[in-house]
Amino acid sequence: MSPKRTVGVLVCNGHANPYVEPVMDAWIEEQWKAYGRTLEFQHLDRLVEWISDHRLANELKLAFAEHGIDFAGRN
Repeated sequence: MSPKRTVGVLVCNGHANPYVEPVMDAWIEEQWKAYGRTLEFQHLDRLVEWISDHRLANELKLAFAEHGIDFAGRN
């Protein structure tokens, strides 16, 4: 089954600076208009919340394992 939609997500461990946010928003809008790309900016906490809300912890572990990343952080 193919995905219903594809979204690129820029994940940061901090919030966007208020001076940078309008520039980021303009770039994201340009990507949509020029290339049909859907992009989002997310704070790391929001990504963790999304994984938890959608019960994707096991999928996250599998993705880490596929890339040789030890989920316990020992790699």
